[in-house]
Amino acid sequence: SFWIFDDLAVLRQTNSGVLADAVRLFKPEDTVRFREGVAGSPLRGQSPQGASGENPPAGAVIWYYLKDPGQTVNLTLRDESGTVVATFSSVEDPERVGTPRNPPPRPIAANAGLNRFVWDLRYPGPLQIPGAIYRRYDPIGPIASPGRYEVELQTEGFSSTHSFEVLVDPRLETTQEEFDELNGFLLTIRDEITTTHETILGIRGLRDRIEVQMEAGLGGEADKRMAEGVVRQLLIIEEKLIQFRAKATQDLINYPVRLNDKLSTLFTLVEKSDSPPAAQDYELFDDLKRRIEGIGVELDELVEDTDWERLGMEVD
Repeated sequence: SFWIFDDLAVLRQTNSGVLADAVRLFKPEDTVRFREGVAGSPLRGQSPQGASGENPPAGAVIWYYLKDPGQTVNLTLRDESGTVVATFSSVEDPERVGTPRNPPPRPIAANAGLNRFVWDLRYPGPLQIPGAIYRRYDPIGPIASPGRYEVELQTEGFSSTHSFEVLVDPRLETTQEEFDELNGFLLTIRDEITTTHETILGIRGLRDRIEVQMEAGLGGEADKRMAEGVVRQLLIIEEKLIQFRAKATQDLINYPVRLNDKLSTLFTLVEKSDSPPAAQDYELFDDLKRRIEGIGVELDELVEDTDWERLGMEVD
């Protein structure tokens, strides 16, 4: 028989004192920045059952030991400059919203003994809109550039940090400068999606407040008609940013995608390559951003021109 052992970082770092520790973070092994969705072997399915092995997980494998279960464990990933790239916790965050195809990350393990977490090398995605439907590509975060990173594990009264390298896929000819340009552009798109979604959530919050005032009763029919008109205008503005009428992907055949979906599609198409963005990518992003900013001006004018005092409201 032939036996091949992989992921021996824990064994290489284990000594007689490890099990005496209350908490121990093991130094991660360097990982290659492979892209997800690598094509499978053309012989897949032709091998006898049990004859093929399991590929290692795509990402950085992080092992940690806990003597006692049930602790609150936090992992923080930082790049070489010390900037936080991603955070994960053993406590579920109810405020973290995912999408139908990309649910929010599950809490990391906090069991007694060895625990393993695999960071997929991705930055967090943008702020998400609950229930949003996208034609093809739900918004996510970019894959980290090659370079040195560090992981910090924190529990109550304990903190430990180790560094590791994210290595370039040896098949690529992309330079570090090109990786950094790609990563910076993708983060810019992600942040623009977040800004757009913040505007959408602000519109919805304002509309909800108006509807509460309408249910409570306004001064007269004129004030009620005014409130209804503002609600209609807010819906018109919102629908320029997001297609809220769609309840399933197929609905987008009837209802056209809006600007947030177009930003998400641009992000995904640019990220499909490990080459720097093309000039057309920058041009399209600038065009989408200008259109979003124009809608923001339209919203500001509506807020400024509305007599909120008549509706019993204060709006900044």
